[in-house]
Amino acid sequence: MPEVVSTRFDVNQEIGSGAYGLVYKATDKLTGETVALKRCMKVLSNKTDAHRTLREVCILRELGKARHPNLVQLKMAIKASEKDKDLYLAFQFCDGDLRKAIQNSIIHERNDILRCLSQIASGLAHLQQRGILHRDMKPENVLVSLPEGGMPSVCIGDLGLARCESSVEDRLDPDDFENSAGTLPYMPIEILLDLDKHTYASDVWALGVIFGEMLAHGPFIHGRKKVQVIRSILTAIGEPTEAYMEQLEADEQLPACIQIEHAIEDIPHDAGSPERLENMFPAAAPEDFDLLLSMMKMEVEQRITAAEVMRHPLLKPYVEAEQEGNMVLAQSWEPLVVPLDTENEDSTSLTEIVTTLEQQLREYQVEQKQGGCGCVLA
Repeated sequence: MPEVVSTRFDVNQEIGSGAYGLVYKATDKLTGETVALKRCMKVLSNKTDAHRTLREVCILRELGKARHPNLVQLKMAIKASEKDKDLYLAFQFCDGDLRKAIQNSIIHERNDILRCLSQIASGLAHLQQRGILHRDMKPENVLVSLPEGGMPSVCIGDLGLARCESSVEDRLDPDDFENSAGTLPYMPIEILLDLDKHTYASDVWALGVIFGEMLAHGPFIHGRKKVQVIRSILTAIGEPTEAYMEQLEADEQLPACIQIEHAIEDIPHDAGSPERLENMFPAAAPEDFDLLLSMMKMEVEQRITAAEVMRHPLLKPYVEAEQEGNMVLAQSWEPLVVPLDTENEDSTSLTEIVTTLEQQLREYQVEQKQGGCGCVLA
């Protein structure tokens, strides 16, 4: 570890790894707090990673001011030196992620599932208040804390693919995620069929898939290829309506029509039926299906919003208990704007991106001195 990092943190053990780099469990020597220290490796050596890191730091910095309990909190950002192309991000420490919590039956009982859903919806609703698309909602990116003697609580993490809704159009290509670690099954039907760019409704679809996984105690949308995922979706929720298919034809979306027709040929005759849903989710109540299917409407304009998920009668008692999150949502927030995010990325140099990021870190350092989060520039 660079000296500027080891001076502030005792690094205890590696707890995760991925394309981004490594995550360590560490102790802040100044505060005694346990943190998750993320080493973002070589992210300042190329434009794509540097721009993504700039977005993530800017978004986390602004979200940190609200301190919404269901959004991960960035504690500190450290750029070790001019020559070092790594960036270190210290986050609040959580005990694991929702994938592991489902696998280990930590979140298993219906009350825990509905409480968890209400918390994720609250965090997502605040992201949408701020004009932010998460774009990578899945159980691995929902972090779980297990207070001793208390109930599990969750927060949304990993905003590496997040974008401001007002930023330049940047479509996710499902083909880029085929055979990857579990992103494709959470992509909404409109992205899989290449009908639209990512919207707020796309994140709600992913929330619906997550809810279904909690109810099923495991994955219920399967596939490592687009065609497999589309077939799995239709098996769960049924064939699209005639009106939906007619609209595709009117919009001259012939490739999407063909993909759906091919998928329908391979799904069971009872796809989307109440009996199939009961078999897929044996522990669920009928009203659970109403909420699940409201989040997974194929018609984007008919899909409920994150705020409407919170207002669903099923979640009312759980939402009312989340006073801290409700206080954040009750405030008026301006949409977030990330520097350079409305520019043509091709015309923005790596030097300009890194300089802007360093400016963000300097401003972050001032906020730390004023009692907020913070950063260190070596």
